[in-house]
Amino acid sequence: MIERPPVYDLRRFILRTLSPVHVGSGDLFKRDVEIQFSPDRQRIFVLDMEAVFDRLSAHVEARSLRTISDMLARLRGNNVGLEEVSFHVLVRRDFPSNDLRRAIRDGAGRPLVPGSSLKGSLRTAIVRAFVQGRAGERPSQATRVLERLNRDPKRAAQNLEEQLLRPAGKKRPNEDLLRSLMVRDATFPCDKLGIQFVRVHSPSEGDPKRLANYTMAVEALEPEAEAEVEIALDSFLLGRPELDFPKLGLNWTTLAEWTQRRTTSLLQDEIRHFEALGWAGVIARLREIERAIATAGPGSIPLRVGWAIGWCGTTGALLEPQDRTILIAKYEEMNRRIGKYGARHYSGDRIFPKSRRLADANPSDGRGEPFGWMLLQPAGDRRLPIPAPFHPAAVSAAAAQPKGAPKPETPRSEKWTGCLLEWNPGSGGILRAKCINITAEARGQDALKIINEMPERSQERLKKKKEIKNATVVVQKLGNAWNITRVSITS
Repeated sequence: MIERPPVYDLRRFILRTLSPVHVGSGDLFKRDVEIQFSPDRQRIFVLDMEAVFDRLSAHVEARSLRTISDMLARLRGNNVGLEEVSFHVLVRRDFPSNDLRRAIRDGAGRPLVPGSSLKGSLRTAIVRAFVQGRAGERPSQATRVLERLNRDPKRAAQNLEEQLLRPAGKKRPNEDLLRSLMVRDATFPCDKLGIQFVRVHSPSEGDPKRLANYTMAVEALEPEAEAEVEIALDSFLLGRPELDFPKLGLNWTTLAEWTQRRTTSLLQDEIRHFEALGWAGVIARLREIERAIATAGPGSIPLRVGWAIGWCGTTGALLEPQDRTILIAKYEEMNRRIGKYGARHYSGDRIFPKSRRLADANPSDGRGEPFGWMLLQPAGDRRLPIPAPFHPAAVSAAAAQPKGAPKPETPRSEKWTGCLLEWNPGSGGILRAKCINITAEARGQDALKIINEMPERSQERLKKKKEIKNATVVVQKLGNAWNITRVSITS
């Protein structure tokens, strides 16, 4: 028998984040270790410890430095600013969390969304389509999975996935339908990774807008960040009749159709959840995401990926609401409760779970930023530049100068959060960002270019109200002046 090589139908997409996205590395930046305050407590530095060690390694006495305080004192003595060895510089007085969840990066320090995370979300959409059936009917597999549950609630959908994605009698992983789907990592520019402060929205009967009394900090890709990603379908594997894959109908058209159906359902559930609780700002953001997906064009693939997408964003929530209540009850019988509340709290149309994680949450005006929404659109002829590596540890030209020689001045970039962004259209146009007691500006054509690169909703708000509160801006210092180079987030 002559085996044919795989035939890959490879396609390029532009991945665009529609909300903050955090895919964690599992590591943390710790307060008072990597997270350091300036002496005047008006700036916060998130240190790249490899860059710190690199700057210290040129000094023999560095071996005797035992504590982070000793290391930072030595850096100051060597005239190395903390911004030269930092991942992030924040202009703010407080850091309301004890740690910062690190995002996953590639070997060059660039933030990425792993292909495995994207494929996991695609898998959920495909399984969901099979559970619903072609005409929306509920197949018998959904009933049987409730009768034979995995004892680990996190793997509740495992049996269902195996029944739907593998032919009858096939047990090996390489006989799984998803072996025919390959997704590469999506790598983003370093300046698209920022810090989000997150609150848990946990409504109670007396306070539907209640937030938990603690704050989490995460590195997250900003909304409107873009990266190229490649997805391939193995047409040879999909065509093998002995695996029954041709009957399942996986192709580019159905992949887009199934993900759109799944994502639309998730969005509608989230909108209903926040409408019942009166969070107007969150509803408005979800409606914007809904419009972006609805107008994306043919072949587009919407997904929800990463941290804070909740139970409803995973394969654990594939069942219909009435079946989900049965699932919760069955795990209670095993003494493996799912979530804080029992099945009796989720009768009727109540969405499980009731808690959500939101960035920039504010109960007074119902503002909050959901996580994980993104859109993949066919790239066509469009090509994005390869993101530059992150180089905080590179020896600067200034450090290489002979001792006593003046340092050449280079622009220093920082990201300011919680700014008041003001627009004055007179005198050719002046854009100002005020943060604590520091002001940065852009004027004339530079200001108009920055505004035109902002999301459309933010442009309209700035031109109408002449200001936006709680903005995040990227600035550069040259001499004594701070110049705005980009408005990266507006809440």
